[in-house]
Amino acid sequence: MKFRARLRDATLFLKLIQTIEKIDRTCTVHLTPKKVQFIMVKRVDDGFQVWSAMNASSLFNEYLIESKSNNEITFTINLMHLGKAIKGGDKTTPQDILLRLTKRDNVSYLSLAMDVSVTRTMMVTQDVPIQPLPIDQFRSFKEPSLPNPDIVIMLPQLKAMRNVIERLKDLDTILTIEANMGGEMILKIQTDMVSIATFYKNLDHPQLDGRITNEGPEVISSSRPYARHLLHCERHSTSPP
Repeated sequence: MKFRARLRDATLFLKLIQTIEKIDRTCTVHLTPKKVQFIMVKRVDDGFQVWSAMNASSLFNEYLIESKSNNEITFTINLMHLGKAIKGGDKTTPQDILLRLTKRDNVSYLSLAMDVSVTRTMMVTQDVPIQPLPIDQFRSFKEPSLPNPDIVIMLPQLKAMRNVIERLKDLDTILTIEANMGGEMILKIQTDMVSIATFYKNLDHPQLDGRITNEGPEVISSSRPYARHLLHCERHSTSPP
């Protein structure tokens, strides 16, 4: 099998894997001629899982993939090691990074070739060990099915929202989120000792293809996630520059 790709935006790619790494360091990567998927199957302790998919053209300028499994490649990788390899030991993330699958001494690697500036510019190759997965094993993974949402709402400015959640999580591990189709959302915690809420108004409601909500503007839906899990969620654009 062959895989060779040049990153379109190394900084964006680094932020993406750092976000997923906050959930778990080990991730399954599934490559097809059109898409790239980052997958973490359901964990026993809290049921948390990741199933992220994006167009390969959003991540890579050059993209070549060949295999006997319908030109699909699947492997597991340590995202912390991958992040360190992308940084290349430099203070700034190299922007021109070439990814390849290699093999030495019967060990498979994802190799990253990049130009790194120290006292002078030099080509550096970082090898991150991977564990190839048979396509049949990948087929046993089941993408989580999501029902039609009760509420569809745009979040407020993420940095400000993150600051609020950081403060609330020190008071309780569980955060209550309430929202309606009238552009209103509430973040709150409630314990025997204290009750604190932050209110947001005039939020937008995007249209999602094939996912329709029939709730009226005054009907409130709620969820109670772990605050630390919500802090791991960030938005990164994958649109080409």
